[in-house]
Amino acid sequence: MNYPAREAAWKQAQDLERQGRFKEAESLIQQTMPEGVCQQTAHLYELRMQRLLSEGDRPGAIKAYQLACEWWWSYASGATSGGEGMARSYERNQEALRLAKIIGERPPDWVND
Repeated sequence: MNYPAREAAWKQAQDLERQGRFKEAESLIQQTMPEGVCQQTAHLYELRMQRLLSEGDRPGAIKAYQLACEWWWSYASGATSGGEGMARSYERNQEALRLAKIIGERPPDWVND
C-alpha cells in the first residue's frame, strides 16, 4: 500500500476511534499496516488516552492506557528470536513507563524498570 493510502487509512482509523468504533479501527489498521499493527494500534490508544485526559475523562483515559500497554505486550510477544525478544521487551517496557508517566499511573506489573 502506498504512503498516501496508508495516511488516509490512519486518519480513518482515528475517526473510527473517536466514534467509539474500536474494533473497526483496529481491523482497519491490521488490514492496511500489517507489519506495524501492534505499534500503530498502541499509538491509536495513546492518542485516545491523551485526548480523554485533556477532556477530563480520567476513567476513559486509564482504559485507553491499559489497551495501549496490551498492544505493546502483543508487539513484544511477536518476537522470533532471543535477541529480538529482548529488544522488543525493552521497547515495550520503555513505552509502558512513558505512558504511565503521562497518565500518572503505576506501570503494568510486567514492566521491570
